[in-house]
Amino acid sequence: MAKAALLSTALPELFTHASNLAINVFDKAGFDLDTTGRKRHVLWMEEQTKAAYNRQGMGVNIAIWNMHIDEEDHFNSILDSGLCKMGNGGGFRIVVFRGGGYLKNKGGRGFENWCCSGKQSQNDNVITFEAW
Repeated sequence: MAKAALLSTALPELFTHASNLAINVFDKAGFDLDTTGRKRHVLWMEEQTKAAYNRQGMGVNIAIWNMHIDEEDHFNSILDSGLCKMGNGGGFRIVVFRGGGYLKNKGGRGFENWCCSGKQSQNDNVITFEAW
């Protein structure tokens, strides 16, 4: 159980309860236009998450995506998941898992909108993950 909640305790600043996100149209537009900020933020989240699990000796799959994009996903053996707020206009969903799965991006592409790592491969707009 301790490993399952590692991110919740070790990196609480990454997660915000979804009900705390109050988004108005101007904040959302600002978030959507800040591609450089989103790219930096998503890479920071991935690096911090991977480091936290590596310190525990665990290899994990990590999927992070812009909460505004249209997507389809399925993940097995989820260790942690949540929402990381970025400003008032949006944020990123993050899932850490050890099983297989996929993330299909039906919306905006580009590395500012998603970041995945672990045992994964990408074919067009679908990232497929293998179990650890």
